[in-house]
Amino acid sequence: MDEQNNKKATVKKLGKALLSVGILAFFIYSYQSIMDLQIMGDPIRQEGITHIFQALSEPDILEYETEELNVEAPVYLPCRNGEKPALPKTDINRPYLVATPSCGAAFKEIIVEGFNMPSFAEGPLYFITSSGVRKQLGVFSVDENGYFIVEVELPNRQPVEEAQALRATVSTNVGSPEWSANAIATLGKMIETIQMAFLTTVFAAILAALFSFLLLKTSSGKLRIFNTLIQLIFVAIRSVHPLIVTFPAIIFV
Repeated sequence: MDEQNNKKATVKKLGKALLSVGILAFFIYSYQSIMDLQIMGDPIRQEGITHIFQALSEPDILEYETEELNVEAPVYLPCRNGEKPALPKTDINRPYLVATPSCGAAFKEIIVEGFNMPSFAEGPLYFITSSGVRKQLGVFSVDENGYFIVEVELPNRQPVEEAQALRATVSTNVGSPEWSANAIATLGKMIETIQMAFLTTVFAAILAALFSFLLLKTSSGKLRIFNTLIQLIFVAIRSVHPLIVTFPAIIFV
């Protein structure tokens, strides 16, 4: 029985020792990470904090690798000789676009339909010039059947003989999700906040222990004056609301 109690006591002592070592190691690491005021005010760090606040307004915790699907349909601007152009044959078993009409003058409104597109996808619809310049005409949303329809206005471009193109672009997620850069950066700042709170608590406890002796009442005349002065200083400090100190610290530090 005594041997079992001794084992339990040994395990408790070992656990306390490991806990003490862990707290000490965390204190040293936190002190080295946080107490460099030059790093605290580094513009790059401040910019990173700004990005984190922006990311928190629109949480982006996970991210995926994406594959981009581009589906094009020819379009003529304007119609050649006022006639409807002959279009290449379309493979209806793959994603494809149909523009109605497939030619027109600048600012003419046309209807663009998409077929066999990824279900529930969204993306931009571009006008691609013969030289490769891209201009967004609008956005589309695909229904559950892989179909979308959108009405757009042809841009004001120089007339050319060759066909130009309408391009629908869809980005689809592939692979397993991964932590986003915003999530990793936010997690790092959360750990930094815990470190700051830990250091603040430690230093506050040390200062509280020191000043508690200064606030002890004494019968000596000189020490009584010093004691009263210290008490007045502490009353003045406590009369200032913490937020009055916090906001300037956030802005300037």
